This record gives sequence, C-alpha cells and structure tokens, in this order.
Amino acid sequence: MPAKDLKPHENIGWTAGLRNMLHKENARWWNWKSLAVQLIIWTLIINSMVALAVFVLPNMPISDVKQQLNSSTDPKTQQASSMLDFTPEGIVSLGMTMFFQIASIALLIGGVILAHDAILKERESGTAAWVLSKPVSRKAFVLSKLVANVLGLLIIVILVQAAIAYAQCSIVYGGPAPLLNFVRGLGLLGLNSLFYMALALAIGAFTTSRGAALGLPIVVGLVGSVLLDLVHELQYVTPWTLGQMSLAFVQGAPLPDWAIFPILATIVWIIAFAGAAIWRFERIEL
Repeated sequence: MPAKDLKPHENIGWTAGLRNMLHKENARWWNWKSLAVQLIIWTLIINSMVALAVFVLPNMPISDVKQQLNSSTDPKTQQASSMLDFTPEGIVSLGMTMFFQIASIALLIGGVILAHDAILKERESGTAAWVLSKPVSRKAFVLSKLVANVLGLLIIVILVQAAIAYAQCSIVYGGPAPLLNFVRGLGLLGLNSLFYMALALAIGAFTTSRGAALGLPIVVGLVGSVLLDLVHELQYVTPWTLGQMSLAFVQGAPLPDWAIFPILATIVWIIAFAGAAIWRFERIEL
C-alpha cells in the first residue's frame, strides 16, 4: 500500500478496548456452565420457597384449621381466618410476597458476592496490569465490569427468577396472575440490588481487602432498617425502603407521598459509585 494511502489511527479515548472487554466480561455470565449454575442456585434459594408457599402450604393440615375458623362468628377468630387466605388470589399474594421477601435479601448478598472481586481479583493476580498494557483505557476496564455484572444480575438472576415465580403463581391462579404491580415491585427490587452491587465494585477499586469489599456492602444493607428507626430522614436518601415499597406494590398498598425520593437517590448513588470506581482506578498503581 502506498504511503500516501496510509492514515493515522486516531485515539478513541476512554472507549479504547471497551468492546473487547465487554465481550470478555459477558463471557463469564453467558456460557452454558455459568447459566446452569446460576439457574440451579438461585432457583433453590428463591423459588423453592415460593413453591412451598403456593403448592405445599395450602395443602397442609392448616387448611383444615382455616375451614374451622371460617365457620366461627367470633370477630377475633374471623380476623385470624383472614390471615390464612387460601383462595387463588390469597395464595398468589402469598407467593409473590414470599418472592420479594426472600429475593430482597438473597440478591443483596448474592449481588455483592458476584461483584466484590470484579476489580479486586484482577488487581491481586496482576491481570489488570497485563490487560491495561494493551490498548484498553481504565474507564473501559471498569465500565465493562459494571455493565456485564449489571446485565447478568438483571437478566439471568432477577428476570429469570421472577419469571419462574410468576409462572408458579399463575398455575395456582388458573391463568395469568396480576402482572402490573408485580413488575413495578420487580423494578424496585432490581434497583435495590444494583445499589449494593455498584457499592461492592467501587469498594473493590479503593481497597485490596476482600473482607471490606465483601462485608461492608452487606453490613450497609442489613443495618439499614435499624438506622431508619434512629434517623427517619435517611428514608429519603437511601435505598433502605425500596424493599418495603416493592412489597407494597404486590400487596396493593399505597406508596408514601415521598416514595420518589429514595428511588431517585438510589439512582444517584449508583452513578456516584460507578464514577468513584473509575476515578480511583485511574489513579492507583497496578
């Protein structure tokens, strides 16, 4: 090729290597072995309990107690009976409530476990230094970790498990179970999970302590309800009420007037954690 036909390669800045890094990170999630492991583990953790609630519990002897309570005229007995609703609607409500209660905790812990060493592990092994010796920007390195883990968590874990739970509830219901409030609650559940995943990833950029990257996000999530009791104003700027709000959707209860504030605050926190991880990773020695 004549020299006059050669053109200089322009620096593509922070996107350098992003496509290749995304391909590499997505491959960790989107392969048959990983998909099978994720499906089995999360189904056992979350949907085995949903199955217990919608298929097993209504057929236990407690249902006979329910019939006896229904025949009583005592107000207190009737109130107790209302808590054991084994109509199709009641079973669906129980199953969906069980899904959100278990998933909110399981996804908090699981999301942190999946993301905490995304950066930290490659720093420890020296892989990060080797990768960045190629035409890969540090921003692309961090963003690829974040995007791949977010997509994996949302699609492979949350959406698949939600679909399984919804299918179980629909079988009991005898047709498609109420969907709109389930989807709304699912959105809040996903947002809540992404907060802790982004936090774990950011901590992994700031420290080489695996205990800190793994433990701190879990502690933040588990002590949230305690802190809310002490400082009520935190409900406006943290994700700690998102779990309760997702349950409110499923149970048909109204949301508080200030519900939009923790949703917006959580989005801001996620963006801030991603920005902090990029800022820190660009300044550390590998």
